Amino acid sequence: MDANSSTPLNSYVTVYTDAPPAETTSAKAAASFKPHEVAYNDLAHDLLVRAWTHFDRLSREAGDACGVRRQTHWEASSLPKEKQPYFSVVEDVQLLERPHVPGGYAYGWRYTTFFIDTSVYLPWLLGQLSRKGGEVVYLRERLDRMEDLIQLPHPTIFNCTGLGARSLCNDANVYPIKGQIAVVAPEPAMDWSISADGFYVYPRRADTIIGGTTEPHVYTETVDRAALGLLIRAGRRILPHGLYQMSEHACRWNLTPGLDQRGRVAPAHDVGSSDK
Repeated sequence: MDANSSTPLNSYVTVYTDAPPAETTSAKAAASFKPHEVAYNDLAHDLLVRAWTHFDRLSREAGDACGVRRQTHWEASSLPKEKQPYFSVVEDVQLLERPHVPGGYAYGWRYTTFFIDTSVYLPWLLGQLSRKGGEVVYLRERLDRMEDLIQLPHPTIFNCTGLGARSLCNDANVYPIKGQIAVVAPEPAMDWSISADGFYVYPRRADTIIGGTTEPHVYTETVDRAALGLLIRAGRRILPHGLYQMSEHACRWNLTPGLDQRGRVAPAHDVGSSDK
């Protein structure tokens, strides 16, 4: 039942959603391939190796069409940063120091990983699902109760509702984590990305993502001008040109899920709402 595979779906798949891919949080993400705020154990390592193999196949077979590519990524910092366990999976790992680190940072781990341009990847996935006989149902109203799921005509249901699970599963431990990013003009000559001291810059096909902030338990879905100022100042260190005309209209917010007392819910790739 893999929409990414080259074989037909072995089960009929229906996706229920209240928004097309372009209107989701994931479409705003600057997604690089690495574990993100999850305990790195044998299970995480095994999942990472499997996922690396999967994205490697996608980048070779689908190429630019799917938005997945190999890319140099920097983890830069003002203070020394330990070698991370997942460096055993990514490639070409090197530790460099100033002046060989972008932005004038003192230290930088540089490695090759996969970058997923979600503005391309999500529509591609939707096309793959449709081509293999799957269906997408756009809901007029959200599914807010478990009783709503019971009414669906399917023997197996995967709950991928994220923050929506708070109401759907009546789980008060789920809370929002608000993140803000700035979307600026594309940087065609920039073939690398960087995360540094809590901020990041990722070039995409049609734009460049600068992020990001993290505000647990914040429900507001509005632009914070103070946060926008922080993004501008941090981004100028990497992209000194092109940011002076940026306004709040270039800023986007995300609400991602967290879990009280059990740690933050996070995938095995950095979705870009925060890089802390």
